[in-house]
Amino acid sequence: MIDDEPERKTTPEPVKPPTDQLGRVITNPKIIAAFSNRQLFTSFMREVSKLKADFRHLATLPGGEWAGRRVQQFDADVNNLHAALRFSIPHALCPYCGGATCSQCKNARTPDGCPRTFSRSSRRGPRRRG
Repeated sequence: MIDDEPERKTTPEPVKPPTDQLGRVITNPKIIAAFSNRQLFTSFMREVSKLKADFRHLATLPGGEWAGRRVQQFDADVNNLHAALRFSIPHALCPYCGGATCSQCKNARTPDGCPRTFSRSSRRGPRRRG
């Protein structure tokens, strides 16, 4: 049997360069490695959430009476741990250096080093006196 259709050549899709959460391309290999570990953070956050549910279940079992009195405190502690993990996940490159290390970010990938121009309070505009 003769196939009348010409052979289709499939071209592989071009590999997309790694990007931060804002879509900026990451070129520094160390930062690429940091951003590729984002799934580890989210996996750990799921484990922390499961721990919270497991503790609540434990408090309902015989012998869990004392734990039942501590559920609110435990929930607050787990929520704080969950938030600490969430805010530790690499999010975006420094707006000044793009991850090349500058005096503002020191390549720490945190907003602590960013000047006031990037803080939330500066987005509200100048303070009004009076």
